[in-house]
Amino acid sequence: MQTIGEIQKKVRNASQLRITNSGSASSSELLNMISYSGVVEYFPEELVITVKSGTLIKEINQVLGENNQALPFFIENSDKTIGSLYSTSGSDFSDSVLGVQIINGKGDLLNFGGQVMKNVAGYDVSRLLVGSMGKLAVI
Repeated sequence: MQTIGEIQKKVRNASQLRITNSGSASSSELLNMISYSGVVEYFPEELVITVKSGTLIKEINQVLGENNQALPFFIENSDKTIGSLYSTSGSDFSDSVLGVQIINGKGDLLNFGGQVMKNVAGYDVSRLLVGSMGKLAVI
């Protein structure tokens, strides 16, 4: 299982970095996120789940299903990870994101948003990153 610190170190040491969710990361320039997976927190009564980016959609659906809940968006391929979905989706997905923890190009760990919907002015970075194809940050 990969830790945040290990991911940060890889980002800091790489001249170019490609993110993948499959296979093994045999190259120092390849960052495999599939080993960074799992449910961090789940509050069914609040309809909030916090997951790591390598968590499979089918795994999230299984956890939610135990409480008769479901993701608020449809996805055909449940073998995708939430991170890959995050980086390739659009506004239908971004409406479901309350917060995100990212690693920027310098290897810094940054937090944006939270667990509650707020009415704020300015840029919502957690939603801005949806569909960014991993070019702005590691999610």
